[in-house]
Amino acid sequence: MKVYVFLSVKSVISLIFAVLFLFVPEVSAGWFGLDVAGAGSMLLQLLGAFFLGIALISFFSARSEAALTIRNVMLSFGILDTLAFFINLFGQINGQTNSAGIIFLILWAFFAIGAWVYYFKGSLSV
Repeated sequence: MKVYVFLSVKSVISLIFAVLFLFVPEVSAGWFGLDVAGAGSMLLQLLGAFFLGIALISFFSARSEAALTIRNVMLSFGILDTLAFFINLFGQINGQTNSAGIIFLILWAFFAIGAWVYYFKGSLSV
């Protein structure tokens, strides 16, 4: 798979979660067994803004032909996605989310592995 396909998929999935968390935070959190009220709703909307940023960065860098740019973006995404995977893993282990939380776990694992693969492939993936 070429890097632009990976970044395009990441962009679409991030955009979906951005819209959900920005506009219906309580409902989308409920799907994953999270109980949010008041400030929790605001934090989910903030998470939605971050997802929107990830979607836009992925979208605009997907067609970049500069190998160094792709490598730097992949390093950043690799660190972000690895941290997010472990945070979700510990939340899943501690029972903070229901079984639907495994969706996030699988997505973050896929994104982290993909980002690290494309980072180490470097200019070969452009």
